Amino acid sequence: MQQPFISGSSRLKMKKLPVVLVVLFAILGGTYLGFQRYTEKVMDRITLQVTPAPTRPSAIGLKYRELTLTQRGRTVKAWIVTAPGKSRAHPVVVLFNGRGDNRSEWLCFQQYLASNGIASVSFDYGPLADTLCPQGSSHLAQVGGDVKTILDTLQLLHPKTENVFLLAHSVGNAVMLQLYPAIDSPLIKGVIICNAFASMKQWSEQRGQLSPLVAALFPVYYDNTVGVQRVTQPILLLHSRNDRVNLFSDAQALYAAIKSPKIFITFDHYGHNDLYKPHMLPYWGPIVHFINAHSAK
Repeated sequence: MQQPFISGSSRLKMKKLPVVLVVLFAILGGTYLGFQRYTEKVMDRITLQVTPAPTRPSAIGLKYRELTLTQRGRTVKAWIVTAPGKSRAHPVVVLFNGRGDNRSEWLCFQQYLASNGIASVSFDYGPLADTLCPQGSSHLAQVGGDVKTILDTLQLLHPKTENVFLLAHSVGNAVMLQLYPAIDSPLIKGVIICNAFASMKQWSEQRGQLSPLVAALFPVYYDNTVGVQRVTQPILLLHSRNDRVNLFSDAQALYAAIKSPKIFITFDHYGHNDLYKPHMLPYWGPIVHFINAHSAK
C-alpha cells in the first residue's frame, strides 16, 4: 500500500506541534497557579482582618499578661489570661476569633475558663495599624508564626505546660485548620470547632458570590472539610441548628469528614455569635468537660 506523501515542511510542523502544546500547557498551568496564589492572598486579606479590642481583661477582674509578638518588623498583640491557683500546669486554650471580631469579645468565655482552672490566649491576626483598614495586611504563614511564638512563650513562662487546646469560632476555624499542619505540636491535646462553615468556596457559592466559572478555578484553601482530616487529636464540634450564618448542614459535613475521635454537640436556639455572650453555660460547659477529659494528668 502506497504511503501518503508528506512534505518536508509538514513533517517539520508536526515535529513542532508537541513543543507548542507543551508551551501552551505550561502557560495555562502557570496562569492557573498564579490565579490560585492571587486568590489565596485576597482571601487572607479578607479573613485576617483586625478590629480594636476596647476592653482589657483587667476590666472584669481577670489577671493577664500582654504579649508583643514580633517577626520581621511586624508586631502583633496577644493576651494570656491566667487561671487562679498555684499550679503551673493549667490547660491552655488558644483562641482563633471570627472575621471582624476582636480580643475583647472572648472575655466572658475566658472568665468562665479561668474559673475552671483553664488559662487562655487571644491574639490579633495582624498589627494594630490594620484596625484602620477594611482588610488585613497579614499572610496566613505570618499568623502561623505568631501561633508558634505563642506556644513557645507558654512553655517559656510555664515549663510544665503540656495541655494545649486550639479553639476557633466561625471563620477562625478556617484559619486554625489551614494552619494546623504548620503548628501541630505534642502539646496540643485537642481541637474545638465552633460554628464553622464547610468551606469558604461553598459558603460563597451558597450566597451567590462566586460565578460557576470562578468556583471551578477556586483553590482548595480555607476548606474545613479538608482541614479536619489532617487533625490527629480528638475534635469537639459545636453548632446550632439556628445558625443563620454558617448552616447546620455544614457542621454535619464536617463531622462526617473527621477521621480522629470526635464529639458533636448540637443546640437548637443559639445564634451564630452567642458563644461570646455572658452566661452561656450550656455552650461553654461541654468545652470545659472536653478539655478536662483530654488533658494529661
